[in-house]
Amino acid sequence: MTDGDAACDSSLVTKAVCSNLDWHDRWNLLAIGGLNVAHCAWWCSLLPEHLLSALFCADVGYICGDLAWIALVPGCVPPGARPTLLLHHVLTCCCAPVAMGRPVLMAHLLRAWIVELHSWNHIAARQLVRTPRLRKVLQARPCVCTPCHLCPLVATRR
Repeated sequence: MTDGDAACDSSLVTKAVCSNLDWHDRWNLLAIGGLNVAHCAWWCSLLPEHLLSALFCADVGYICGDLAWIALVPGCVPPGARPTLLLHHVLTCCCAPVAMGRPVLMAHLLRAWIVELHSWNHIAARQLVRTPRLRKVLQARPCVCTPCHLCPLVATRR
């Protein structure tokens, strides 16, 4: 294991040199994670209506920034996912000006955020495999849903 790999394993956000994929993944875990919380609150009607524009603008800002990152740094996402991500982000950026200022369309695009929730799960799973300390913390937690001898997390530790 190189020093860069060890440094990347040390924390979620690190000052050490990490791969482009790690930097992008960790940024997305934070950015998409925060936006996911806001979207879940919106979907459950926990946020007031006047925040629709702010949440929509946060989404568009994230998508535009991520589009630039993916376009300029090809190694920041898995090679097989890059064309699909670029297309998804470009289409979203094209839809945003049409929806801006139209509450029904903005709310509809907020529903489409479920794709990013799904992406967050993929990124978290990839980072779980690449980050042994995080994996150990999550695996150390006792499984309450099934008897320990049936739990896949316990079975992999034996």
